[in-house]
Amino acid sequence: MNSRQEPDPREAVLGQIMGLAASSGGTDQHRALTYLAVRYPLLFKRATERDAQGFTLSSVQIRAAPAGGHRSMVDVIFAWTHRTTGITDQERVPVDVTGLFPFVVTELSPYIGR
Repeated sequence: MNSRQEPDPREAVLGQIMGLAASSGGTDQHRALTYLAVRYPLLFKRATERDAQGFTLSSVQIRAAPAGGHRSMVDVIFAWTHRTTGITDQERVPVDVTGLFPFVVTELSPYIGR
């Protein structure tokens, strides 16, 4: 039996998100990240899938997203880098942070940078 345990990809994602959101939630970006970390299980399912495909979460970016009317939205962009080839794929999830409780606008989906 191998005494070296492989890191759990879900823990790696949570650690990276919480490192970025290490605040009291004072900004829309931090609120969106905290929301995803505690209320969006699809993110952790995706981390497990990507790990099985040979990818590791390499970065998380948060950008203001265009919103209609009086809504305030951010795009949370996850970059996954293949451990062997170095190829990076990106996925994004838009989060509405207008009110007290953020929510996902559309599910996690492929993203091609601007």
